[in-house]
Amino acid sequence: MWRIALRSGSPYWWRYRGSVQSEPPRQCALGTTFEALEVLCSAELLTRVMAYVVPGDWLYMATVSRLVQAAYTTALVQGQTRLHYMCGTHPYMAVSTPSRLGIAISCGLKEALPQCNKDTLNYAAGLSGSLAVLQRLRELGLQMTFRAVYGAAHCCDVSLLHTVYRHLALAERNADNGIIWHLIGQELALHGDAGLALTWVSQRRKNWRTGSLRSFREFAANEGHLATLQFLMGHGRILFGHAAYPSTGGTAHAAPHAQERSELTALVEEAAWGGHVHVVQWLIEEHGATPSSAVDTAVRRCHLRLLAHLVKQRGCRCDAQRLLPLAGADRVVNSPQLERLRAYIAARDTGSPGDGD
Repeated sequence: MWRIALRSGSPYWWRYRGSVQSEPPRQCALGTTFEALEVLCSAELLTRVMAYVVPGDWLYMATVSRLVQAAYTTALVQGQTRLHYMCGTHPYMAVSTPSRLGIAISCGLKEALPQCNKDTLNYAAGLSGSLAVLQRLRELGLQMTFRAVYGAAHCCDVSLLHTVYRHLALAERNADNGIIWHLIGQELALHGDAGLALTWVSQRRKNWRTGSLRSFREFAANEGHLATLQFLMGHGRILFGHAAYPSTGGTAHAAPHAQERSELTALVEEAAWGGHVHVVQWLIEEHGATPSSAVDTAVRRCHLRLLAHLVKQRGCRCDAQRLLPLAGADRVVNSPQLERLRAYIAARDTGSPGDGD
């Protein structure tokens, strides 16, 4: 028998008592490969797997097996999780799928709902990308807020965004929510929307700040979403009310204005931060960005492939005296990876740096 309650002062649910199986469930074993069974029957392997499971998922672990429970608990202890959160179930986890929500409701979510953080539930419900989850929560009495729209942006699904938006109260839809729309646009750029959802978002406001489009572009470049960046530097400049960058098509071109060149440099550095060679290459070839601006970032982030592209294909120079102290400065990397980068820089040392363009 399960009894679930919301502990006072905590966003977690707590398991008070219940029976568990001593072996993995039969349905878990049927149809699985030998390798999967080997993992399920090995405490050490399970602990390694569970190290990637975040705290707050106890309700869905506790019914599996004692071995899984032990592995989950061990992983949390090794991760130095606060012990009073060890066996908790966060509502965030409970609304991630329709099946999980069904289990949570059967264990008392409906009764605990008034005490739950509404913003957390709205965000998690939107993040699930499931209209069934959103509809079920509405039936339970949860009022949709902009946090649900923000969570839904993760899915880059314009129909989902529109449906969630229609479920907001009229007063909330009509309110001036410039900041939240900015954040939703950032989320779409972060997750690689190709333009449909961004177009929909652009129509929700009449006057967009100049900084919004710049921010969206930087997010897309940093994550390596070239299609998103191409949209934002094309149609996006009209939708979000910003001037265009001149496209050069890889030919001789006039220099863009100082502000635009500064923004291009920022985009190259954002792309270099993530090691996205294809984005850096596109910015150089199509918009005349300066390749040398990406060298330091590539070295600091230990992106050898990008550095090699800049040196071989773009003619950038390697000043070992300047670059070697920067190697791996902004990223935790293993020793062999760092040594390969240093060896590459030393082997291609060209002395004092030049423009290399």
